[in-house]
Amino acid sequence: MKSKLIIIDDEPKAGRLMERYLEDFYDCQIFQDPLEAMEYFYQHSADLVITDMQMPNLTGAEVLAKIRANNSRIPVIVITAYSNVDNAIEALRLGATDFVKKPFDMEELKIIIDKA
Repeated sequence: MKSKLIIIDDEPKAGRLMERYLEDFYDCQIFQDPLEAMEYFYQHSADLVITDMQMPNLTGAEVLAKIRANNSRIPVIVITAYSNVDNAIEALRLGATDFVKKPFDMEELKIIIDKA
């Protein structure tokens, strides 16, 4: 049985790219709206969450905090185009499993997911 991934990215192209590459390995649920993703997460959970950092409605840090409050064991990978040391430190301090800078290589992302 495939592991269940929730992917949250307000950029439609980024979500579709990840889904196309990862769907052979994982059961992917893609969301552009982090509020919808969290509603799904509370009802169905997931084995791993990938979230963008900068999004409307909820930031990746807020998504991460909500997931951690619900379940501290689920790996959360934060991705962002706005990579800086402060963002990485904040994400890791909040309990992110890893921090990935856009643009990223899909094979590298899959390795990070597999390790998580």
